[in-house]
Amino acid sequence: MALVLLLALVVHFDRISTQILFLLLAAGALAALLFLRLLSGKTVRTVLILASGLLILVVLLLGVGWPIAARNAAYVAPEVDRDNLFAGRRVMLIVPHEDDEINVLSGVMEQYTAAGSDVVVVFVTNGDSETNGETRITEALRATVLYGIPEQNVLFLGYGDTGKEQKTHLYNAASNELYCSSAGRTHTYGSKTHPAFRSSDYTRENLIGDLQDALETYLPDTIYCVDYDAHPDHRATSLAFEEAMGRILKQRADYTPLVCKGFAYSTAWQAVNDFYTDNLLSSVDASQTPYMSENYAYKWDERLRLPVSADTLSRLEYQTLTQRALFAHDSQNAVWQTGRILNGDKVFWVRDTSSLLYRAKFSASSGDTSVLNDFKWIDSSNVLSGDLPFDNVWSSDPNDPEPSVTITLEQPTVLKELRLYDQPSLTDNILGATILLDGTSVAEVGALVKNGSATVIPLQDTTPVSQIKIRITGAEGEHWGLTEVEAYAEPPESGVTFAKLTDEAGNFLYDAWTDSDGTLKLKTYCYPAADAACLKRCIVTSDNSVCSVSCTGDSFAVSCPVGESCVVRLSGAQDEAYSDAIRVSNPTPQARAWMHALQWVEAHHLDPINQRAYYRAIFNALTSRLSKLL
Repeated sequence: MALVLLLALVVHFDRISTQILFLLLAAGALAALLFLRLLSGKTVRTVLILASGLLILVVLLLGVGWPIAARNAAYVAPEVDRDNLFAGRRVMLIVPHEDDEINVLSGVMEQYTAAGSDVVVVFVTNGDSETNGETRITEALRATVLYGIPEQNVLFLGYGDTGKEQKTHLYNAASNELYCSSAGRTHTYGSKTHPAFRSSDYTRENLIGDLQDALETYLPDTIYCVDYDAHPDHRATSLAFEEAMGRILKQRADYTPLVCKGFAYSTAWQAVNDFYTDNLLSSVDASQTPYMSENYAYKWDERLRLPVSADTLSRLEYQTLTQRALFAHDSQNAVWQTGRILNGDKVFWVRDTSSLLYRAKFSASSGDTSVLNDFKWIDSSNVLSGDLPFDNVWSSDPNDPEPSVTITLEQPTVLKELRLYDQPSLTDNILGATILLDGTSVAEVGALVKNGSATVIPLQDTTPVSQIKIRITGAEGEHWGLTEVEAYAEPPESGVTFAKLTDEAGNFLYDAWTDSDGTLKLKTYCYPAADAACLKRCIVTSDNSVCSVSCTGDSFAVSCPVGESCVVRLSGAQDEAYSDAIRVSNPTPQARAWMHALQWVEAHHLDPINQRAYYRAIFNALTSRLSKLL
């Protein structure tokens, strides 16, 4: 029995070297047992009883004592009023697979529902290439209810998941061609108790149409959607959503929702597993480049960083809502990704929807201008390939002597800003352009931003404009071009305003530990970025007289004696949106050591949640193989 228990522990270590060590220990224990056979029966029984009792005690401590021991790991953070961000909203989250709702919006969803906002989750596929679709649907409903989302607000479009054997993705198929998924289906479906959103054949046009229908049915004012990610279904969902959104924007001038695009892989499922630290770290850019490697048009420094719900955070994965939601997706063994998904912020890139040009008329000296006001910055003729998405570009014919685009507005309007989006290729770029308003040259523009993000051109003219002309004066590369043109009567604003206290490295803080010397340096993150004068007018205070807060240039220094804690508050002098509060504590060395020991246990998969996940993974793998054989 002792050997069985010892071997049961081996499999929960994630490092092969540790597994080998425990296997050697098991072999040593077996050798010891053989040696004991040479001793008296009474001695053998005594040793076996002691060894078995010790291991049973260890298992009981991990299985029964773990929840008690882990209880004090939960964050104790002061309440912060974020109603300006999360209350009174109609939110829609669009993701490809059941569990991507956690990758993209965990930590944020629950703040919307807690503030009384209406949240709708749209799953584009049923994730059925390797797992039963109805199983995935049931798991998704179990997970979303944890975030306070009622079942009627969870929509399953019911399209097929893409398998490895697929040669073409539905998104890249002919518009009305009937498509057969890897699961052998050609029609949308749901579960027995939760039908698909619409009854539709698998065609590209129906996919776009169903997304458009979902958007127009609920008319969310805030939309989160996965972007061009590391999986074909993610890329297709992103592009299909943008196509559906573009259709709506061309039809409705009165609908201008906030659109936030984010990634499920690089900032979540495949992010760095850096969870086990004294203070939770924020999302990092794994590519270490100025822009996202999946979509060059997004600059890392231009991301929107939303605070997550401190009420569901902990220094152990065990106490977090994210882990409980991942646990609901049992068939995916998703719980093992908790440490990668949990960060102190969720990052997005804001896509503005108020451009005046969605309903304008475009023409050009040559080339197809239909791509210039379709809400798409990128596109791909083959989302299965993983090639960089450099399609969806207007470019003139090679022999065009004077490439230009002419835009006629719906009605004369005073314009304050024009935005040009270059081909996101770093080697095919526009090097110069002349901007004409109603035939008058108003701006000479140099090289556009190479990565495909916006080149912003302020306009000073106060006369209503009927026509815009963009004359290209220089370019490099064979495939240079524009992907989008936007114009605004006023510079667009997202409406998102808040401040968050951070550590010196910029990590968002909630329930923070000081350094071992009792000090912690704080800085402030503001969105949109606030000027230095605004930050100087902010006030930082502590509620504990034995803990001090002082201003040191552009940061604040907190000092707490051992065993003490305080609530540090940031108050905006003129705008209460620029306010925050965090708890700062200086635990005793014994308390720090105890927490580090608990983190070690969990990091090495010795806790009951990871143990169950391991054996569940074995069961899932065996079940999958048996089903394929039968």
